[in-house]
Amino acid sequence: MVRLLIFVAALFLHSVSLAAELQVSVDRKSLFLDQTLVMSVVLRDGSAPAEFSPALADFDVLQRSSANQVSLINGAHSSSRSWEFVLAPKREGVLSVPAIEMGGQRSKALEIQVASRAASAGGQEQRPYFLRVEVSEAEPYVQQQIIYTMKLYQQQSIADGSVTEPVHADVQVERLGLDRSYVEQVDGREYSVLERKYALFPQRSGQIELPAITLRARIILGTRSNRFFAQDTQTVVVRGPAISLNVLPAPDKYSARWWLAAKALSATAVWQPEHAEVGEPLTLVMTITADGVLPAQIPELPDPQITGVRLYPDGSRAAKKAGATGIVSQRVSRWTIIPTRPGNITVEPFELTWWNVQRAEEEVAIIAVPVLSVSGLAVTEQSSPAATVENTVAEEQLTAEPALRVLPREGIGIWLRDPRTITVLISIIAFATLVIRRRRRRPLPLQTDEQLCSPDAAMVRLVEAVTRADIKVAREAMLDWGSGTFRRELRSLPELANQLADAEFAQLVSELDIMCYRDKGRWYGEPLLEKVKAYKAPHIISASKELLPALS
Repeated sequence: MVRLLIFVAALFLHSVSLAAELQVSVDRKSLFLDQTLVMSVVLRDGSAPAEFSPALADFDVLQRSSANQVSLINGAHSSSRSWEFVLAPKREGVLSVPAIEMGGQRSKALEIQVASRAASAGGQEQRPYFLRVEVSEAEPYVQQQIIYTMKLYQQQSIADGSVTEPVHADVQVERLGLDRSYVEQVDGREYSVLERKYALFPQRSGQIELPAITLRARIILGTRSNRFFAQDTQTVVVRGPAISLNVLPAPDKYSARWWLAAKALSATAVWQPEHAEVGEPLTLVMTITADGVLPAQIPELPDPQITGVRLYPDGSRAAKKAGATGIVSQRVSRWTIIPTRPGNITVEPFELTWWNVQRAEEEVAIIAVPVLSVSGLAVTEQSSPAATVENTVAEEQLTAEPALRVLPREGIGIWLRDPRTITVLISIIAFATLVIRRRRRRPLPLQTDEQLCSPDAAMVRLVEAVTRADIKVAREAMLDWGSGTFRRELRSLPELANQLADAEFAQLVSELDIMCYRDKGRWYGEPLLEKVKAYKAPHIISASKELLPALS
């Protein structure tokens, strides 16, 4: 009986020793908005899930790691599993780490106090790095261009980092040009500034809240001798303020059916060539240039109504060019015209209604077509050259004699003076000339994005960047080359490096990315250029876009 009691007691004590234990702790309970904290979760002698992701509404998880440990001491078996999370607060105030349930245990909720450095400094910026954002217009019209400017102020070197874009489901976002770097004084302190601009086009009226952009970066803290003088870094998260837009609808007094809100608009019409002959093709070219709109916003013009000519619509093409001040778009429309009688070709002026966002009023652009003088002899108009040929052949067959006859010499002149024959010859010559002119057509004044971002064009810019040791131009050229080569939009050099199977090539791309954030040192890009020239693209499989473009 005594032995049984001892055995039961041993079992009880053993079960107590194996009871699960859950511990949740943080390395700090008060921090600034641009700092991070580490949360540790340890479960001892309990059943842990295969994957564990705590629900943290007030924090972003920057890094995570896990570890398992099993021990046997004096016959006692124990096991533990631990997780470590690097967290970045999303806002100021008192934030909460909610209770965690695991292995039949429940931890206590934790409160974290988050403060702003600017608030603690009396409203003055005292941080080594911070973000500022601004928009050119807080109350734009729908589809009006808004210039969104992001500025990163820094006093410490950044090893690498990425920043989100002002993405919204109802806003079309276009990147504007290259980033600018300069020095600026803020509250008596000197900062290195990185400036980036976007063109935003709201697609609906009403209130639109642009999310706060976020910088995630590793900053260089110093060197440590026990790591062979390697730079010591720390992960930081910096957020800019959210922007609220009050988007206005098209005004009721706007009279046109097609809404076109632009900063400026101009239109021209020209004849090519400027001198015309009966039966010779010429081209009417109309160009609409609009500042602050996308190509799809410029409407297509209707076909001109012209008498005494044959008109063949040649369609229209649109392109855009992004600069530091915004996007300028063009639509070029063409018509091939063959005059059939001499005199003046007069075309009624085209009218294009648009909304001037600077003056907040409706304007009408008048596209005046120059009067063109046509010389030569009149041609009998037929429905088409093919019909003319068929009618001529049919009539000749009906009037032809069964016996062969020889025409006198003067008969040849009579045959050439036949209006129907002249019509056939002129039509054939006109169409042949039309084909030749189409092959010699000049390109549009603006290049499309596909032409600008092609691998060949990127290669030319990369050669120039290597020659001048221009890091920023080289970065943009490499991103354009990678996007064209791998047939997907690449927004950061680390993403491009991940696409490369050549380890040495990927290392050179990573070194270029690191050089973008150093203030000193010269970049030698010849090895990278040689790798680009020798690279052969493998079979490409489409992939999703990265949301965080790297800073330049």
